[in-house]
Amino acid sequence: MYKRMKDINYYSIFDRLDKVTGLPFKRKGRKWHSASYIDGTPHRRWDKTTAYMKGGKIIVVEQGSPAIDIWQMLSDRGMTDLQVGNFLRSETDSHYVTPAFIEPPATYVYNSCMNKTLHKYSDNLFKFLCTIFPESRVKEAYDLYKVGSRGDNPVFWCINKEGQIGHDKEMPYILYTGKRDKRMTINEDGREIMVNPPKRVYKTKYGFTATPAFGEHLLKKYSSEKVYCVESEKSALLFFLMYRKLCLGLGGSSCLFKAPEGSVLLGDKDDAGFRWLEKGAIKWWESYEIPTEDGDDIGDVIIKLRKNLVE
Repeated sequence: MYKRMKDINYYSIFDRLDKVTGLPFKRKGRKWHSASYIDGTPHRRWDKTTAYMKGGKIIVVEQGSPAIDIWQMLSDRGMTDLQVGNFLRSETDSHYVTPAFIEPPATYVYNSCMNKTLHKYSDNLFKFLCTIFPESRVKEAYDLYKVGSRGDNPVFWCINKEGQIGHDKEMPYILYTGKRDKRMTINEDGREIMVNPPKRVYKTKYGFTATPAFGEHLLKKYSSEKVYCVESEKSALLFFLMYRKLCLGLGGSSCLFKAPEGSVLLGDKDDAGFRWLEKGAIKWWESYEIPTEDGDDIGDVIIKLRKNLVE
């Protein structure tokens, strides 16, 4: 006699995601975070891989890569569709009742906290930008986008359309090149860590769960103009400085959901950026005569163009 196959209950699997996937997931509210790549290789970042429920599916995102569902994740491990289905059914509790979850309201940063960082212009990125653009123009961009400084590091404030400050993003840069400071050192435990890592004072675990795009607060001001979107905050600044057009920094290749409808997508020239093309991104590198390399973003090209002008 035909026996009905057990349905997959993704909610019950999600509650045991660390055991089901074998990744070192730690749960925080409605998300799981893992200090590892999606294949389990350890990573220094506590949230290198994140998982959450969306549309009844388990979505897994490795920072810097597109989001995939758990079915695709298991397929990428070499399992056939039949094996994936059987495995997920075996991990399903058919009697599981999804508990009600009320999303707590996001906490927002006080304006006074942000204002303490503004108009200092002391950071390395500001000083570098002033070598390829007039200082007055860089100050204008910093003031417009609400970029602050903490010592040598710029602070990108992510503010929504209503003017509410979601969180800060402090990013280190090298003075003479304008590139991210990714220098590494070995700590006393023998692990490799960044000398000057990116920082957030207003963290998700403290209730600062809102994640506006960098520059989002300017959408009302530029409501009649076309909006451009890139991955990094630095590239958004460079695009505005070069073309005087509003450009949002989405914060990574997996953050396309932050892009306003109808905006022009300018992904990085790499594997993750190429996936932006499926969402309508343009091949901006074909519009420049200057050579580009794999891994470049449009900010890299703007820097090359400006250096050619000032040299």
